[in-house]
Amino acid sequence: MRSYYLFFGEVMKMFKELYDYIYSIRKLKRVDIYSIVNATLIANPYISKFPEAFLFDSLPRKNFSSSLILNIFLYYIYNAVRLINYLAILFFFKRYYNKKLPIVTKNCIILDLYVNVESVVNQGEFSDKYFGRLYSVLEEENRNYIFIPRLIGVSSNPFKACCQLVSFFKIMSLDRHLYIFEFEFFSGKHFFKLLQLYLLYPFRTLNLLSKNNTASDKVFNFYLKKDISKQSIVPFTRYIFGKNLNSVTGLTKIYSWSEFQVTERAFNFGLRKVGGIKVTACQFLVTYPSHFNMHVQDIDEEQGSAPSLVLVNGPQYVLERSKVNYQVGVSLRYDNVYRYRPRYDGSQVLVLGSYSLLETTNILKMVNGLDGAIFKSHPAVGNLQFSRFLNERIRAVDGNIYDLFPRCALVVGSASGSLVEAIACGVSVLLIARENELVTNPMSDVGKGKIWDLAYSSSEVTVKIAELIAFRSANKDEIVNISGWYRDNFFVEPSSEKIRQTFRLDSSI
Repeated sequence: MRSYYLFFGEVMKMFKELYDYIYSIRKLKRVDIYSIVNATLIANPYISKFPEAFLFDSLPRKNFSSSLILNIFLYYIYNAVRLINYLAILFFFKRYYNKKLPIVTKNCIILDLYVNVESVVNQGEFSDKYFGRLYSVLEEENRNYIFIPRLIGVSSNPFKACCQLVSFFKIMSLDRHLYIFEFEFFSGKHFFKLLQLYLLYPFRTLNLLSKNNTASDKVFNFYLKKDISKQSIVPFTRYIFGKNLNSVTGLTKIYSWSEFQVTERAFNFGLRKVGGIKVTACQFLVTYPSHFNMHVQDIDEEQGSAPSLVLVNGPQYVLERSKVNYQVGVSLRYDNVYRYRPRYDGSQVLVLGSYSLLETTNILKMVNGLDGAIFKSHPAVGNLQFSRFLNERIRAVDGNIYDLFPRCALVVGSASGSLVEAIACGVSVLLIARENELVTNPMSDVGKGKIWDLAYSSSEVTVKIAELIAFRSANKDEIVNISGWYRDNFFVEPSSEKIRQTFRLDSSI
């Protein structure tokens, strides 16, 4: 079994240096909710530029946008709005949600997950895809399940948000499912605690500044101050909620949708600070070595923010830890990988858009020399944003990627877990990357130069595509073997038996 640290040799040594540096800071500093949720220490590359600056030894030039006073000011402004929004949600919950707190029995399965308010309002009901096939198995087993919703997708338009929330809580009141909302427990004393956490955060953050004067310390201190404005009060509400949940009779275990971001860390920290509720982190998705925040470290366990168990999408994601329990879970969202019947006679090039507009724009610029390619945007983004790149040479298509794979010899993309799905289905992949930037590469070194490769320029795109297609034409058996290796190591078939085993449905524990 391989760990992330064996991927790409020198690159992973660089990543380990980042982990070791963060460990050295966290080990020396006081452990409290302020350090647990600190955006810079979490090293989420989508929130903080610290990981990239550390790895490439680049200290940005100071300017007005990096001013400590400005970032503290922005923090207070942004989060004053978030605080008002939170209180508005609390009001609409109290006014329009009329279900009683459900009784938690010994055999209940508790699922902590994101719920998109706008989607529920548009559909007129709640449905979840993250835990996918689990629900049919739970119903076969006659097992009750209760949701702990994390609300997202509330409009920034105040009038629209009010209408959404009224409709949302009315829909959830009539829904057949059972819910435990954090608003059930929120009282006046919790408001004042939240206010305290909100007001003190910038000043407690400054306690984390490194007193040394190394190049790494200068980079860390720069971003520690700059990232203050990127901190949200949401982790504080989750921390308070985690503490409050310990008052629910019979609640001993939670299965949580986990990317181990600050919200999950704060929630775990709150749970563990008061009681003994166990959290199983369900990382049932394709991840990347450069998603530093997702990898649960031993120090997270030492400092009380780690889950009791981490379930991952396949054997390749099991990390070696001495204090954190990693185990293989089940690929609840990837049953199409096992339903798909590979074909090796496709000839088209499929360009896949990313959730990131910047990444997709860069991909389309890099492939402008292709002819006869098809482009599919990310489902959450759509094609209209990229119409200027589309023409008779690269045309947009809709539909499920599994309906497109049979037509394709190769997929071009970046920052997308669908690239691993493509390889597992026997389709070659070209990953678009940029020099001196973090590469969001979900693949391992297995099959590099054979079933997948990297391109850093438009000229490389044409050359690499030709090489990959030539290799697959001449080495079909090896392509089949590599594809099978990815399917076996990055995914676990979501069979009923495996789901029962993963969620211990044969046990009343």
